[in-house]
Amino acid sequence: MDQLSERVLAGLPRFDFVDLRLLCFVAQSGSLTLAAEQACLSLPAASMRIKQLENSLGLTLLHRRTRGTTLTSAGRTFIEHARTVLRAAGEMSESMAQLAGGQRGRVVVWANTTAFRDFIPRELPDFLVEHPDVDIELREHTSPEIVNALRDAVVDVGILSSSFDTTGLRSIPYRLDEIVICVGLTHALSSMRSITFADCLHYDFVGLSATNPLQSFVLSNAVNAGHAMRLRVEVASFDDLASLVKAGIGIAIFPLSIAKSLGGVVRILPLNDAWAVQELKICWSEKHEISAAAFELINHLNERSLSTENPIPEGAGERLPYFNERS
Repeated sequence: MDQLSERVLAGLPRFDFVDLRLLCFVAQSGSLTLAAEQACLSLPAASMRIKQLENSLGLTLLHRRTRGTTLTSAGRTFIEHARTVLRAAGEMSESMAQLAGGQRGRVVVWANTTAFRDFIPRELPDFLVEHPDVDIELREHTSPEIVNALRDAVVDVGILSSSFDTTGLRSIPYRLDEIVICVGLTHALSSMRSITFADCLHYDFVGLSATNPLQSFVLSNAVNAGHAMRLRVEVASFDDLASLVKAGIGIAIFPLSIAKSLGGVVRILPLNDAWAVQELKICWSEKHEISAAAFELINHLNERSLSTENPIPEGAGERLPYFNERS
């Protein structure tokens, strides 16, 4: 502790939680007698405590009248801070009790489309079996939304594209996320080995809802390419999308890992665009401390990245000593 902090603490009046609760009871009841009963104190003891507190502060906190007791202006200010302190103490006590009693932990995870719909669902079951006291809240968002949520401490863990600025966040490499074009087996593009996204925009598309993070990303790249995307229909799932592509209604953007699972009912074309292959990162806040459960989940996802059939970024897959120290 630095010298300034020591001087500040040394200058603080000495009062305890009993004093704070007693004054709060007075504010609620308007009666020192009732407040003393609620605080399990005798009336003389309660009066003495308040008098000593006023002397230590050099302020009068209560107006004592025959018809009751009211707060002074200083008393009202004191009560506001007392309630804040008591609330924080209660939250601290509850958190410590949860740790001591082994109560459930909760980890909030936001992920981009590929991680949300493919990678994480395959990797969570083992973690949840190994950690029965941990619950996971998993949601799908765009990478910029995930970055902002991590910086604001809205979420514990984020999985997003490395192409976005993650200043203020800690991160480790996770997996490679490749986006491809899927076309019907008899489509005009089915004989192509690869294609640019700009060339794809001359054909009809089928896609996910415009609010879907992947679809939003694709639409922004269409704008950057200077072409409008002709979207014939929007659906809710990749299964529905695959059925439409197979029927020849249009072509569609898919994550490679999901496209491979379609079993050859469509033709997969790699995109010759730099943005089509991106490294995914596992990110967490550098500023806000996260729980041991979140660290364990990060390590679990990091280790499981080795089991994928897809290429992984350099440095992914090894358990991090930093997390071992925290767990």
